[in-house]
Amino acid sequence: MSNWQNFSTRFCTGIFSFAVVAIASMSVEAQDKIDIDIHYEKGRQYRVLTQYQHDGQMAVDHAGQDSEVKNLTLDVDARIDFHERYVGTTTNVQAVRFYDRAQAEIKIDDGTKTSSLSDSNSMVVARLQSDPVQSHQMASLKDVLIQSELELITNPADPLTLAGLLNKEDVKIGQEWTPDRDDLAKFLNVDRIYQSDIKLKLRESDGKTAKIFMMGKLRADVDDVSTEMDVTSVMMVNLDSHFVSAVRLSVKEVREPGQVAPGFNGKTKVDLQISTGKQVSELTSASISKLTKSRKIQQLLQWSPKSKKFNLIYDPSWKLIASEGEAAILRYLDDGDLLAQCNIVELASRPASNPLTLEDFKKEVAKIVEIDPSARLVNASQSQTAAGLKALVVTVYGEEGGVPLHWVYYNVASPQGRQVTFVFTLEKEIVNRVLPATRNLVNGFTFLQLPKSKSKTASRSSASKTSSRKR
Repeated sequence: MSNWQNFSTRFCTGIFSFAVVAIASMSVEAQDKIDIDIHYEKGRQYRVLTQYQHDGQMAVDHAGQDSEVKNLTLDVDARIDFHERYVGTTTNVQAVRFYDRAQAEIKIDDGTKTSSLSDSNSMVVARLQSDPVQSHQMASLKDVLIQSELELITNPADPLTLAGLLNKEDVKIGQEWTPDRDDLAKFLNVDRIYQSDIKLKLRESDGKTAKIFMMGKLRADVDDVSTEMDVTSVMMVNLDSHFVSAVRLSVKEVREPGQVAPGFNGKTKVDLQISTGKQVSELTSASISKLTKSRKIQQLLQWSPKSKKFNLIYDPSWKLIASEGEAAILRYLDDGDLLAQCNIVELASRPASNPLTLEDFKKEVAKIVEIDPSARLVNASQSQTAAGLKALVVTVYGEEGGVPLHWVYYNVASPQGRQVTFVFTLEKEIVNRVLPATRNLVNGFTFLQLPKSKSKTASRSSASKTSSRKR
């Protein structure tokens, strides 16, 4: 072989070797950069298995009426399993869920109680809104949720929040980045985040699965109180099918007690597993259409006393903080701010032939407020609620602790003489902001048919459906 041929062979071999090395280097570099692209496929069903544990101290101030906060040992073990079908879009994130298990065992000091989702509320539409304060919305497709059911199924690490939190292009292995605060707030189920040093990090990837770590601390606002969190999480992303297959989340939290919910000092653990494959008949197009075609699906809650004498359908911005017998206390939050309180009390029935008049009601209210020299009646009117009940309304201005207040007294009565009273307390300067919410709450009230001897109480399902139609 000539020198030229030897040179050519060596040259070609060198070029080939260089090309192989270059291609190999490019492959490694390409594998080091990935796109994290989570988008649950529309129409596909997902199986979600979740376990929530809360362990620590609950701080209770009994709705702000006690001078000392009481600390109670809290231990919660919840298991929530559901099938989910994604029905939304990237700008309208929602899914229909069929819960086959949703139950929590709650131990407070030496007492134990169980919270569970009723069979009539096992079908739920879950929505993710842009509003950070009311980002999670849950609405029953068959009935109306009660507040404890909504609290049971609204938790951190909801699958609908994962795409907004994790989606990112061209991420290198080992790279850190800062998540958007609104997306992080939705993931952790808080209203607003004021300070955060939380970082996400692509820890490793084999081209099919990506492991993402999240660590850091934050200060946030929940239900008009402050909370501090120390967050650690590991998330597994299926890169081929574009969904998160597992989430493990640990949160150490110190939350202040408030006038809507108790405080908490302890640890929350979440273990979430998501898979595809199994289909359930409850989530077929025909089944979903049957439940939604004749009914407007709204996020509403309901409360009835144990006697089942009446029913209240209300917006979740109202928080039921106490109920006993035929009485209840609710407080109203708007944009995370506590703005009003409502006391509901059943009154003795009057003869149908002798209903309460507006003049008589004004006199009753005047007697109630006469001990307060700052109080004065400024308005009185009569109207009809959405359920067709007579409503007498008296408005009082006054002061409490130097703060100008506005009291609205309602007497709501049936033609048969049954009656309840609503008393709203709100600051005078935000009256126009809150009055529509007070009227809506009254409009959600209905009397239920009193059970006859040895007969069954009217079902909650039929009552809530009647109320929803009248709204």
